[in-house]
Amino acid sequence: MSRTDEPKAKRHEPMSRKKKIIIAAVCLIAAAAVIAAVTGLRRRAEDADFGTARNVSGDYTFVLLGRDAHITRYGGYAERLTVPAALNGHPVTSVSDRAFAGCASLRAVELPEGVTSLGNYAFAGCENLEEAALPASLSAFGANPFAGCPRLAVFRVPAEGAAGASGGALYTKADMCLIALCEGADPSRAAVPDGIRGIGTAAFRDRAALADLALPDGLTAIGDEAFRGCAALTELTLPDSLAEIGISAFDGCVSLNRVTMPRGLKKIGASAFRGCTALTAAGLPEGLSEIGAAAFRGCTALRSVTLPAGLTALGNEAFYGCSALEAAVLPASLPAVGDDAFRGCTSLTALRVPGTVRVGSGAFDGCTALAELEIAEGTLTLDSLSFAYCRALARASLPASITHIAPDAFAGCGALTVSAPDGSYAAAWAEEHGLAGRGGSDE
Repeated sequence: MSRTDEPKAKRHEPMSRKKKIIIAAVCLIAAAAVIAAVTGLRRRAEDADFGTARNVSGDYTFVLLGRDAHITRYGGYAERLTVPAALNGHPVTSVSDRAFAGCASLRAVELPEGVTSLGNYAFAGCENLEEAALPASLSAFGANPFAGCPRLAVFRVPAEGAAGASGGALYTKADMCLIALCEGADPSRAAVPDGIRGIGTAAFRDRAALADLALPDGLTAIGDEAFRGCAALTELTLPDSLAEIGISAFDGCVSLNRVTMPRGLKKIGASAFRGCTALTAAGLPEGLSEIGAAAFRGCTALRSVTLPAGLTALGNEAFYGCSALEAAVLPASLPAVGDDAFRGCTSLTALRVPGTVRVGSGAFDGCTALAELEIAEGTLTLDSLSFAYCRALARASLPASITHIAPDAFAGCGALTVSAPDGSYAAAWAEEHGLAGRGGSDE
């Protein structure tokens, strides 16, 4: 066989750099996929105990944060219950929101040392609960953990604890804030103990029978929803030491007809007196600086209000729907009337707006009895629908300082005549909209 007839040896060419990079990348991706799969399996195994996964030990459901167990639900029917100090070997450190809520069989409960916090309404609606023993370690409380426990008569707390108990009251020692107060033999009466400086969130919420309330001197703050839904409460005298009323503090107290506001009051929170349909007067003190959104919304019996000098904030919808309100005096200190602040105040007949005030959108919308309006020099803006559908409004005096009036600021004011200084923006606007010296249209 000639050399030329021999089989040709397979030729091996050197691998290109590009192919090497591609192969290396594929290997890296494969390795990453294997690592991710192993890690995923490990995490799923860990999630059986840790994080947001639910764990069960007897009648308890809990989650783990770190090594600590947080009870999220109790499903048992015990009458006298001692909560264990550990679940599946994990120390119990907190009771979550509503964890024991509605446990109708429960008559007595004892929480173990090591529990540091009770969540919102943790034992709410335990209608037969009579006694609660709490550990010295407990220092943090959510909204009234014992709301709706009418038979609760005693709290037991170690003397060295962060919380204190006295006369049916549970409170925090650091700031002397009342967390809960047992209803006692007469649910129509409640006296907050001397020394309490604050009333905690929802402390008396939905106490439907509460009619007679005594608050101590030295009280500085009433928390959010503290007396919300106390439908039988008729009169209220707030101590002069009180500086702040929280959000929805008296929301829905439908029988409340008289409130004596204290001289030291600085802030009324949003919706504080919303829906207090029997309230006829609210004497606001001179030191008051803030009225929150919807603070008096729907107080349909409120007849007059004088906003004090020094008021710097009037929230949206503050007096929305106060249909009996006949007079409202606005102070020069107020920079703006919030949106819809007096909307639907159908008995308001006359109004003077100080020159420092911006009138918000819909601020006096639907004040159908408003007949006269004076806006003082210094006012710059009338926002959309600010006086819309004030159908009785016949005269409005606008200043030269105004630089913007929304096209629909006086929409639906068919009887309106606008007066303004010659050459001013307001005069030109009135002429453009057919309101200068004659009735306007119902646009």
